[in-house]
Amino acid sequence: MTGRHLRGALAATVAGILLAGLALFTGAGRAAAASVTDCTQWGTTETQGGTYTYQQNEWNSSARQCASVDTATGAWKLTEANFSLTTAGPPATYPSSYKGCHWGACTANSGLPIRVSELGSARSTFDTTQVASGAWNAAYDLWFNSTPTTDDQPDGTAVTDLDVKRLVDDATARGQINPAHYLIDAEAGFEIWQGGQGLGVNSFSFDAGKGSGGGDTTPPTAPHNLRSTGASSSSASLAWDPIRASRTAPSG
Repeated sequence: MTGRHLRGALAATVAGILLAGLALFTGAGRAAAASVTDCTQWGTTETQGGTYTYQQNEWNSSARQCASVDTATGAWKLTEANFSLTTAGPPATYPSSYKGCHWGACTANSGLPIRVSELGSARSTFDTTQVASGAWNAAYDLWFNSTPTTDDQPDGTAVTDLDVKRLVDDATARGQINPAHYLIDAEAGFEIWQGGQGLGVNSFSFDAGKGSGGGDTTPPTAPHNLRSTGASSSSASLAWDPIRASRTAPSG
């Protein structure tokens, strides 16, 4: 073999090694590219190192639903879904992501559960891609339970005389609710897909009304016979007489 042919063979070998390495690198890149597709009814996909779980959760339908899930960022998008259930009944599906313990399945590194009395902070970010047609809502749940985890329905959601107005005021003050928008619904209960014997709502009430928009604008009546009964370098004691309603002497 001449030197030229040898150099050509070596060049071809090196090129082959480089191409093979490039193919391996590209293949590794594809493997690391975190997008997976799930078209199963009850499929789950760990995301962000197992801290979150995406779930197909198609609990009221067997129609085909596919989602593309980015396991690195946790982002997901339905790539195939064409449900046709009436809005008079329950939804076909609730594809969602969760962090913590959901029906006994707990994510890793979540820091949950935390006893409510020990909760120091709780913050959340929720951003969606929406479409212009269909019948759907964006849902967000917080689960409370009497024990750290359960494989059943959570039992820790019970409130009495909850001042919802204070929650609304706080969210409005923080810029999370637009004061020009409308409160249109309050809802509590169960989504039941099998049976239901023994389930019930012990009590549920919700009352809302318009405020006066002003408040008490009548100034207080001036005290009668206001006087000082003692004073010191840092305080003063005052007294006044109660105001008696005037009486009109009976006629005749």
